[in-house]
Amino acid sequence: MKMYLTLAIFCVLLATACSMPSKKGPNDKDRPNKECRDKRPTCKGVAYLCEDYERYMSKFCPQTCGMCSKNSEKKIKDLKKILNAIWKTPKHFERSRNFPNEKSTS
Repeated sequence: MKMYLTLAIFCVLLATACSMPSKKGPNDKDRPNKECRDKRPTCKGVAYLCEDYERYMSKFCPQTCGMCSKNSEKKIKDLKKILNAIWKTPKHFERSRNFPNEKSTS
């Protein structure tokens, strides 16, 4: 359990670090990336697919799906998925041996 807790704390700290604003010069006021534009004319019509088909949509419709920021939001979303998976892991997948200095829970 300590391993999972340590991993969770690490992920939260990493997510916090990813969401910190970077230092920008006075003329760099959140301009969108020149490469971050929709590559298909149908993007606005299929915007409802952004979450379910994230990989495809991030490649062809990043502007419509709001994926133009420095991917920090995507990293945070991925970390949240990892944390959810960790906390939902059934107990029978946990190691049967206890870590040193850890009391038995059974």
